[in-house]
Amino acid sequence: MSLKNMFSCPFLQRMNAYISKLTWADGSCSDMFCFLNAYKVYEEAHRTGRFKRSVNLGERNWANCFFIQLNTMKDLKSLVDELKTRLKNLGIEEILGHDRVHWAEEELPLVLKVVIAGAYYPNYFVRGASGGQIDEQEAVKQVMGRDPCSTVYLSNFPMNQPGELYAQSIKRVLNVCAPKMQVFFDGSSKVYVQFPRVIKEDGDDRKMFAAIPGKVSLSVYKAVKLRQMNTRLAIYLLTPSEAERRAKMLGLVDKRERMLSMVAMAKVPRSPTEEGAETPSKDELIKRALKPMLPGIRDSFIAITISNVSGRG
Repeated sequence: MSLKNMFSCPFLQRMNAYISKLTWADGSCSDMFCFLNAYKVYEEAHRTGRFKRSVNLGERNWANCFFIQLNTMKDLKSLVDELKTRLKNLGIEEILGHDRVHWAEEELPLVLKVVIAGAYYPNYFVRGASGGQIDEQEAVKQVMGRDPCSTVYLSNFPMNQPGELYAQSIKRVLNVCAPKMQVFFDGSSKVYVQFPRVIKEDGDDRKMFAAIPGKVSLSVYKAVKLRQMNTRLAIYLLTPSEAERRAKMLGLVDKRERMLSMVAMAKVPRSPTEEGAETPSKDELIKRALKPMLPGIRDSFIAITISNVSGRG
């Protein structure tokens, strides 16, 4: 860790560099494992002469393809060789052959974590169960009862636009996160995007894929990374009148307007004496729908929906 960062991050390829680093981490989300895996692949390629035999994937091309800073990797290899020489002078050498210790696949990560903890002792800390965590109930509320581990939301969507008309445009600007997704609107300025929990990727079996531990979808990590990179997701809008005309022409139902109208009419029911009353305008219906409605004195029940389960048993 005394050397420079091993990984490159070109400005125009920041997302690809991020995905490549997740791939090197191999589902651990650890920089240590990321560096170790990249070095092991580099050292193995050097030892077997793969870089010399390959025509298209030489040392330089390999580094550019996987966002590796080749000079830093060479410095790291020199440092490792120097440490091995010093340990050999002290009588400590790597055991080779049949007597070499072989760790099981599930044991090796734990052993490496213990080694890393010992190397950094006492300069490390253990985060508690509640430290730095987000309240799950609050997260469920933010995405309107959807799965917060696979859902993100966009803000500042114009409320006078039919959302379904722009669903495909939203999918295109978020295509870097996942090839498939669902887009939902609730009549507010938020747009909810839900990704599949498991994404099957087609291609060569030898291709490296990124993996993420835990319940959060990899697509959510990518979407959050877009936010951290201050990437502007721009969608070209039509005028409200033209957008409404096209939505009707294409047979798209403006769920936002229909939902708000139904809620507003339910809040202010008509009495038999109001049969000839004038129908409220669209803006008036939206105002009524957005205004919270408290239960009345004569209400005997309230319909609720379970959106989060905090405990079982």
